Order: sequence, then C-alpha cells, then structure tokens
Amino acid sequence: MIKMPTLSHDDVVTIVTSSFSSERIESSKTVLSELLPHNKQWISHRGPKKDIENENTTRADSLAKKLQNNKLSDFWQEVKVMNNNKTTLPADIEGVGRPEKIAELWCQHYRDLFNCLKSNSVRINYEHIDFSADMVVRAVDIYDAIHMLDNIKACGMDCITAEHLKYASHKLCPLLSLCFNGCLVHGVLPNDIMSVILVPVLKDKAGKLNSIDNYRPIALASILSKVLERILLTKLEMYVLTTDNQFGFKRKHGTDLCIYALKEIVFRYTSLNSSVFLCFIDTSKAFDRINHERLFVKLVDRGAPKFLVRILEFWYAHQTFQVKWDNVVSAPFCVSNGVRLGGILSPLLFNVYMDELSNQLSRLQ
Repeated sequence: MIKMPTLSHDDVVTIVTSSFSSERIESSKTVLSELLPHNKQWISHRGPKKDIENENTTRADSLAKKLQNNKLSDFWQEVKVMNNNKTTLPADIEGVGRPEKIAELWCQHYRDLFNCLKSNSVRINYEHIDFSADMVVRAVDIYDAIHMLDNIKACGMDCITAEHLKYASHKLCPLLSLCFNGCLVHGVLPNDIMSVILVPVLKDKAGKLNSIDNYRPIALASILSKVLERILLTKLEMYVLTTDNQFGFKRKHGTDLCIYALKEIVFRYTSLNSSVFLCFIDTSKAFDRINHERLFVKLVDRGAPKFLVRILEFWYAHQTFQVKWDNVVSAPFCVSNGVRLGGILSPLLFNVYMDELSNQLSRLQ
C-alpha cells in the first residue's frame, strides 16, 4: 500500500500544460512520475522497491494518457484518489470533546432526526402473494446490476467493494440469485444488508468546524444492498413514474430544463402584460422526514407488486444506523422516517411521495 502525496495547484498546472499535445506525452509522464513517491517514508509494505517504481510509472502513464485523450473527468477523479485529502477533524463538536463523546453526540443527533415523526406500522395486506415469474431474480440480473456499480467507492461494514464482486468467480451470480429470491419469497433480509454507517462530512470549510449544523451525513452501505436495490429498481421502474412537473432525479431531466421552462412561462405572460406570481418553498431535510407508512401505501395505490413493497417495508422497518467519527463507531439505532441515505431507490421514492402534492397544485385554478 502506497500513500500518495498531495498534488499542489502548480503541480497540476504543470501537468495540464505539458500534456495536451501527443508530442509531449513522454515529458508529461516524467512530470507525473516526479510527483509520485519515491522516498521510503511513503512505503508501508514490504514489496520490492522495483514494484513500487513500476506502480508509480504505471499511474503516471495512466494520468498522462487521460489528458492526451482529453478525458478530463477521469483525470481529476484519479488525482482525487491520489491526493486522498482528509479534512482534519476538529477537537470538539458543540463543546463536546473526545471522539467517543462526539460519536455519541452525533448518534443522538441523527437518532432524533430520523425518528422525529410519529408513524404507525404499515397496515398492508400481504396475504396471497404468489411466487410468479416477475419475482424471479436471474443470474444475468445480478451480473448486470454488479457491472453498473461504480468503482473506487467506499465499502460498508462488511468491507466488500464493487471490485470484489466484479472480479469474483462466475459462480457468484447464481448463488446471489438464490439468496435474493429467498429474500423476496419470505419478505426478509439479513441484518448486514440493512446496516449503514453514517459519516458526518463538513459542508463549508470556511464555516465553523465545530458546529453540528455545518455537517451533512454520508452513508456507507453494504455493496450487496446496492446490487439488490438495482434489481428492485428494474422491477419498480414503471410504478414510480411521476408527473412532468417534476424535474429532479429523473432520466434526461435536470434543473436546467426546469429553469428554461420557468423563464419561457414568465416571458410568455409578461409579453402579454400579465402579472406573474411565484412561490418558492424550501423544505428543510425533506428526504429525512418522509413518512414510511404513507410512502408504502402510495406504492400499493400505484399498483406496485406487493412482494416488492413488502421487502421495502421490512428493509425500512429493520434498518440500523451507526455513526463513525474518527475511529470510533457509535451504538446502532433504528429509524422510523426518511428514505435511505445514499440509496439508489431513494430519489425515486421521494418523487413518488411528493407527486400527489404536484398533482394537487396543478389542479388549482
């Protein structure tokens, strides 16, 4: 394992300016190689020194080729991985010191947030769910879901990454297919898939480092849960379609289209000497305050297969969160409201939850 040094702004400028032309690709590789570690203090394993030099040369070659082929996005992603910048954690949060106490503080904070709504248990009749062809998860479905996962992503508590699954034996997909089919038939999931680690991340580096409001949580979930969510998404896709008034979290949609539509509407009415009144609503922590009972009832009302709603209801009712601060992990706690942080299905479920409001506003005169 090699600890990579941080690239300064001048270093990056040197790389960029010296590698856009194919004639200077070798010069660019030299510059990149000089930025990689050669000193023994950066080496934390017992491999031969020649292997270290080869790895440095390979990484430099990779960066230079990305610039030569104008793959700037891939270039900066690799630079980010090399830098591996970690913001120094503050000594205290809201006056609370010691990592153990701070982890407890975050645990209480997120426990209160994700249990702030009173929600009754979901009362949906799950009787007479027949195991049909729609329920079957095939090995090819597993394979497709695995290869849609992004590389170089943080793993969950099981320490399994996307790369582990992508380069595993071909026998893995049929075995996972058997496991996921069993989960769908019985409506249950293993605890490891439902366990999530929350890591508070600083929002504004120029703000107060010890303010609890200056942090947002990122979720580290099991990679197998992401595979399962991908599969559930393919089976739920036709049931989570929403009105054209919604532009967020939809394929081939975005805020730019929403802004364009708004500008056209305003221009249309102002050109007719008509007044235009706008109302903007900023919902605080909207994702975290979703009522589970209402969400699953909305899915059933849309005709979503009950075996899918049942597995989601079990997932949401039994998921556990833990907070990690420094090297300390808090005690687990359950949640009763909000969509799963970082979940692949979460944006679509949020759209379903808000779709009724959009339809009601559209019917107003």
